[in-house]
Amino acid sequence: MTTAQSRTPTRRPLFPPAHAHPTSRPVADRDPIALAASLRELAGRAHRAVRALNGPEVTAAHRELSAIQPGIVDLRHLVDSRTQPDLASYLDALRREVESRLV
Repeated sequence: MTTAQSRTPTRRPLFPPAHAHPTSRPVADRDPIALAASLRELAGRAHRAVRALNGPEVTAAHRELSAIQPGIVDLRHLVDSRTQPDLASYLDALRREVESRLV
């Protein structure tokens, strides 16, 4: 027989410190695993920051978007438009969306 253990959910900060993000470290050129991890992390951070723009932490969300934008640009420079056109266009659209929210 098993017993259910009650767990209290741990709350993570909406925007953890920048040094806690894997994208704050340089991405190895041509390493698909590092590229995918960086893209996933940047997209998640951007999504959380854009959603937070409608909440009480607007200033923190703008700071987060400002911190994300250079990472998106750096990642886009690693992607070859000829061999990975869909990924390149996704990064371009992500960059445009982040920049439009910073205005």
